[in-house]
Amino acid sequence: MNTDNAPEQLRAAIQILEKAAANRLLVSGIKGRLFLLHGDMDSNVLPGQTLQLADALIKANRDFDLLIVPNAGHGTLAPRSYALRRAWDFMVRHLLGAEPPREYEMKTQPGPRGGLPAVP
Repeated sequence: MNTDNAPEQLRAAIQILEKAAANRLLVSGIKGRLFLLHGDMDSNVLPGQTLQLADALIKANRDFDLLIVPNAGHGTLAPRSYALRRAWDFMVRHLLGAEPPREYEMKTQPGPRGGLPAVP
């Protein structure tokens, strides 16, 4: 371990632990359905943090769905992605109360002024 950055590394570790602790405290107040989605290559929010939240949900006997996307970083809801379709399916099921089409392939169109694509 490089001791030159030890204070910075220690601060980062403390922040991760504080966030994980805060998530565990929030679990008891969760109402309704919960969908956890995480890219396993995310370097912004470590996958372990999502797994700690999942562990807290399990210990609190809360229902949730979890999707870990291989080879995906932060922002895994890229247009035409499997993760986007699964998030869409979750909302259709739990907000609309309908069954989404099985293995639907989402098609995108260019967004206004070259922005993010719109999903029809």
